[in-house]
Amino acid sequence: MGKSKAPAPPDPVRTAEAEARLNRIDTYRPDGGGQRFGYTNDAGRFVQGVAGKDQQAAVQQVESPTEAFIRNIVEPAARRNATQITRDNFSLPGPARARDTSELGDQIFESAFSRLAPAMAEGDDRIMTNLQSRGLPIGSEAYNEAMNRHQRERDDTLSRLALDADIASRNEQSRVFNLDTQERATALNEMASLLGGAYVPAVAAPSSNVPGINYSGIVNQSYANQVNATNQANAQRGGAFGSLIGLGGAALLACSEERKDVEGHVDPHKALSVLMKLENFVWRYREGMQPDDAIEGARHAGPMAQRLHELTSLGSPDVIAPTDLFAMIIGAIQAIMQGLQTISGEFDKRVSALESLQLQSDGMMC
Repeated sequence: MGKSKAPAPPDPVRTAEAEARLNRIDTYRPDGGGQRFGYTNDAGRFVQGVAGKDQQAAVQQVESPTEAFIRNIVEPAARRNATQITRDNFSLPGPARARDTSELGDQIFESAFSRLAPAMAEGDDRIMTNLQSRGLPIGSEAYNEAMNRHQRERDDTLSRLALDADIASRNEQSRVFNLDTQERATALNEMASLLGGAYVPAVAAPSSNVPGINYSGIVNQSYANQVNATNQANAQRGGAFGSLIGLGGAALLACSEERKDVEGHVDPHKALSVLMKLENFVWRYREGMQPDDAIEGARHAGPMAQRLHELTSLGSPDVIAPTDLFAMIIGAIQAIMQGLQTISGEFDKRVSALESLQLQSDGMMC
C-alpha cells in the first residue's frame, strides 16, 4: 500500500511563457494607432504573431494615418531646425557620470579626526595616569591588558570615523550625480519645448483597459491544491494502513481454533533456544528498499527474517510474521517459568530437609 507520488511542480519557464502570451493583446486606438505583439525574425524585423521557443518576443507601436502624415511632412524640417537651434542657443551638458570622491572622503575623515584627536590624547593621558596611580608597572600583564583594551577602543573609533567618511563621500557622489542628471534633463526639456510643435510621436495607450490574466497564480494555486490533496490522501492511507496493521495483528492472534489446522504445541525449551540463538541487530533499510510507510534513513532494531526461518522453518525467509515471533517469546517465557518452578521446588525440598535435620539435632541434644 504505497504512498501517492507528489505532483510535479509547474515548469516556471513554460508558465511565464504562457502568462506572457495570454497577456499580449493587440490594441488599437480610435484613430488607428496602437500596439501589436509579435517576435523578431532572423533578419531583425518585427513579425506579428506568437513567438516560438527560440524567438525573441517583441512589441511594435502602430502610428495612425494622421501621425504618419504629420511625421513625413514635419520631421525633416524638425531635424534641420534642431541643429540650428541647438548650436545657437544651447551648450548641452554631457551625460552624468559618477565622480571620484575619495579625496572628499579623506577630507571628511581628517576633519573628524582633528576634532577627536584632543579627546583621544586626553584619554591616553587618563589611562596612563590611572595605571600609574594603581601601581601597575609597565610591561606587567595587567598593564598590557589595559593598554590593549584602550588601543582596541581607539581602533574601533577610527574605523567608525573611516566608515562614516566613506558613507558621506558616497552620499555626496550620489548628490552630484543627480545634479548633473538634472542639469542635462533640464537642457533637453528646453530643447524639446522649442521643438515641441514640430512632431507628436505615437502614443502607446491601448484602446481600452484590458485586465491582465494571472496565469502563474492560477497554475501555482492548482499545484498547491494537488499537493494538499496528495498529502491528505497519504495521511489517510497511512492512518488506514496503521489501523489495518493493528487490526490484522489482533485478528491473527485472536483467530479462533476453528479456522486453523493445529499441528501440535510449541516446545517451550526449543523456543527459548531459538531466542537465545536469534541475533538482534541495529540496522537501516537500504536506499529504495524501505516499505512505503517507513521513514527513509531511520534506524531500526530487530532480528533477520532469514535467521528466524532457518531456526524454526516458520513463515518465509523474507518477512517475520508477528505471530511467529510472538509464539517464540511466549514459549521462551514458559520455559523460563518452568525452570523457575523447578528451582523453587528443589529449594523448598532442601529447606524442608534442613529443617528436619535441625529438629533431629535438637532432639538429640535434649
